[in-house]
Amino acid sequence: MHFVQFGYRFFAGAAALILLGMSASTYAADQIGGVVVDARTEDPLPGANVVIVGTRIGAVVDSEGRFTLKKICSGSITIRASMVGYLSTTSELDLDGDREKVVIRLDPADLRGREMVVTATRTEKHRRDVPVIVNIVDEKIFEDTQSETLADGVVFQPGLRVENNCQNCGFTQLRINGLEGGYSQILIDGRPIFSALDGVYGLEQIPTSMVEQIEVVRGGGSALYGGNAIAGTVNVITREAVNTGFDITASNAFVNGGTDDQKVSVSTSYVSDDQKAGISLFGLARFRSPYDHDGDGFSEIVKVRNGSFGMRSHLRPDPLSKLTFEFHTLNEDRRGGNRFEFEPHEADIAEWLEHKVVGGSLAYESVLSTEELHEFEFYVSAKRTARDSYYGAGRDPNAYGESLDRTVAVGGRYSKSLAATNDLTVGMDIKFSRLEDEIVGYQRFTDQSITTVGAYAQSDWKPADRVNFLLGARVDKHSLVEDPILSPRANLLLSLSEQSQIRLSGSSGYRAPQTFDEDLHIESVSGEALLIEFDPNLDTERSWSGSGSFDYSFSNPDYYWGFTLEGFYTRVTDAFVLEDNGQDAAGNFLLLKKNGDGTVVAGATLDLRASTWKTSFQAGLTLQSSRYDSPVEWADGLFSDRILRTPGFYGYYTASWKLTPVASVALSGTYTGPMDLPHYAGFIAEDRLERSDAFCEANATLDLDLELGGQLPELELKVGIKNLFNSYQNDFDRGIDRDAGYIYGPRQPRTIAASLKVVY
Repeated sequence: MHFVQFGYRFFAGAAALILLGMSASTYAADQIGGVVVDARTEDPLPGANVVIVGTRIGAVVDSEGRFTLKKICSGSITIRASMVGYLSTTSELDLDGDREKVVIRLDPADLRGREMVVTATRTEKHRRDVPVIVNIVDEKIFEDTQSETLADGVVFQPGLRVENNCQNCGFTQLRINGLEGGYSQILIDGRPIFSALDGVYGLEQIPTSMVEQIEVVRGGGSALYGGNAIAGTVNVITREAVNTGFDITASNAFVNGGTDDQKVSVSTSYVSDDQKAGISLFGLARFRSPYDHDGDGFSEIVKVRNGSFGMRSHLRPDPLSKLTFEFHTLNEDRRGGNRFEFEPHEADIAEWLEHKVVGGSLAYESVLSTEELHEFEFYVSAKRTARDSYYGAGRDPNAYGESLDRTVAVGGRYSKSLAATNDLTVGMDIKFSRLEDEIVGYQRFTDQSITTVGAYAQSDWKPADRVNFLLGARVDKHSLVEDPILSPRANLLLSLSEQSQIRLSGSSGYRAPQTFDEDLHIESVSGEALLIEFDPNLDTERSWSGSGSFDYSFSNPDYYWGFTLEGFYTRVTDAFVLEDNGQDAAGNFLLLKKNGDGTVVAGATLDLRASTWKTSFQAGLTLQSSRYDSPVEWADGLFSDRILRTPGFYGYYTASWKLTPVASVALSGTYTGPMDLPHYAGFIAEDRLERSDAFCEANATLDLDLELGGQLPELELKVGIKNLFNSYQNDFDRGIDRDAGYIYGPRQPRTIAASLKVVY
């Protein structure tokens, strides 16, 4: 109750700050004007921010690079100019000189290492200045790797793997540092609206045309973002309009030379001449046929029909505040199994799902001072996922179901410099979710509502030039947990020199009891419905994570190179396990969710990167051990102390070359080492534990950029091959009795793709 009362007071205060921020202004008596340009090309930089240090007087650069600062005093002032992708700069101006010809030149940021990030601290900082390692997946990686969805692109970072866990439904999960998908927190623009239901298929439903960049923080993040951020946090930052333009892309891929995968995407943006308002829109249509690799009539890759649409708009009431609205809708029909020309219940095996997702957010942020950190943010976001489904075998007419998940999150943040060396951030958020799942034929009904109220505080303290402490804690009151949950964190950044840094981190996290969607999954091989029951003594999972890293980088105006070596350790106590609990009166098989022993994941990653203005290279290697404290029974009478489906060694690489002003080449790939896999009886005589082979997946792309000149559009032609050497699983089960979960390795065989992009 105290949390709720505190929440009401917090949001009332935030609303008052919004009104104050939108109405406050400071004026004096004159004006100056000028332009902001790229220091290398002298091209104008529309959208750059220009402010007078120590005041709230500022401007946003217009479409021609011009700005005007109105009603200022005579004398001398300090102007700060900044823009994403460029190094900010300050200039001393004598107002007794020419006031209409001020030229500010911004240098492009280093190609790697100087990007601006927000996920690690909830405030915008240079990546190198954050005491937590933040990995970035940006538009260049999406293009170089031919990534169409979030699931395609996020794997090109150290410690991350996306795997396909089912031939019948195409269920994918993101593993961070070896832990299962349920241990990762996925955010949309920093908002926790990616629910458990979305986590099962949502990675493939988010198109890259919607994404500006993805920020990944590995290790415990519960101190800022609450539950499930045990393995790490993935923040999907949606695309914002920075200029006016339009593009359309049509592509077609042929899986193993035959099965087609067609996509059409549209993206357009508009920004007003004064840069005070802008809107970006995206749309995607995708049609993929089912793919049968071994000719047994059952799919290994599911059929997909996807239609997505979204927008993000912003309005700047003044140069130091911004109102942002984001909306997206994702509609998808997917099906695996066999007999696709018939209704799902007329197939021998079918897993069919139709998703209708609607989500969005409204946020207001304001900078109250440009001389120091002094800003606040307030947001409300919501998401609704409706799903019709069929999970069944043996032509069972009772396996149709419906699921409805609704999530609402409201939060606010206030950040202020308490002193020259200490920035304080405090915030609060409230999240409500309700999941209803029903399969009438099996008399299976689930209705679960969860409310979480959390408050956090963080101190970003820099007692010396080369020392930075990040200390924080969060308290959550979860409606399914009796006592409040405390999640502290401590991070240390030691700058040994301009080129080298040491980071040390320690944090705790938690995962509260809830019925995750995949726990509701029906075993399609047997057609038996499974129900989850909670042990009366079920307790919260807790985690303790630690990491240490050494980072070295060197840059000059012509090239950049660097590496990061990191060691990590995560211990999870009271881990959730499922055990057989008989049958209910309707004949449903029951599984009991209870606390088991702990797990320990430990390892090391090496991240390599280098770039010039024509070439780029990045690679990551992960070596890890993932084990239970004591052997766990994964099948009747069969035990293992290893976390299954987790290799001890894996990695990735991306590389690109600008061959000519028109042509460029990109190579990319992933390596997955051997791992233990469960293989259940059906096609095989009895359950057994398998050891997979290692897999290397290599991709290649040729990109041609053609500028037709004049008023004609720019054309971009891409031709590529994914999984160039066809490194694909060759021991799938066959027929109706197969174990559909016995799938591993690359998510698709050799695939040839071509696309044409038209840019206006």
